[in-house]
Amino acid sequence: MESNFRHLPAIPACQAEKNAADFIVMGSHGHTALYDLVVGSTTHGVLRRATCPVVIVPRPMQKAAKAKT
Repeated sequence: MESNFRHLPAIPACQAEKNAADFIVMGSHGHTALYDLVVGSTTHGVLRRATCPVVIVPRPMQKAAKAKT
């Protein structure tokens, strides 16, 4: 097993064959549906364009609650 950590722009990261990616792991900020509708979501864009599996890791609840206060 080999791991490569890369910080790529969302669209090139979706081109799995070009980047030789077996899958993509992304973090989720947990914005509201209204925010995603108005601003858009990088995660949704990657999910639509990815040619390989995408793993979405949500922000831990504890940190999310502190960020809102």
